[in-house]
Amino acid sequence: MTPAAQRRERARGPVAVSGRPGRSSEDRARIERSSQQGAALRVLDARELARRAQARAVARIVVVSVAIVAVALLVVAGAQAFVAERQLRIDNLEQQLTTAVARSQTLQLSRAELSSPSRVLAVAEHTLKMVAPGSVRYLRPVRPGPSVAASTRDLAVPAPAYLADKLGAGLARP
Repeated sequence: MTPAAQRRERARGPVAVSGRPGRSSEDRARIERSSQQGAALRVLDARELARRAQARAVARIVVVSVAIVAVALLVVAGAQAFVAERQLRIDNLEQQLTTAVARSQTLQLSRAELSSPSRVLAVAEHTLKMVAPGSVRYLRPVRPGPSVAASTRDLAVPAPAYLADKLGAGLARP
């Protein structure tokens, strides 16, 4: 290198040459040409490297945070759509339930009106041409005689206990 080139290098400041052994003369010439063309190369100190690493880490954190927020917003939007769809279904079912309850009440009222004693009496007298009896005569229950008791003993299936007790009690009394 000429003394003038050395003076220029000193005036410009340090050049970013790694100083690794084994650099070819071509590499050195290229570096020298770039420094002469105005490319400001410099060696970065540890503080500057740490600052740049921290800036890259912050950029990564910002990108990841934005992605997380975007995914969270999508999940919230999907959940709200799901809730809205379910709410529409619930509203529809509540409307159907209200209609069914009103219909049930109408049918119960109609049934009560149709089965009222005054209406049954009117239908019996006018439509079916029935007449009310002049007097009512009630019959007394009859105790079965020995022929009924004997016929129940002859059956293959025994009489129920409550019937056998009544039949036996009726036979025991003269």
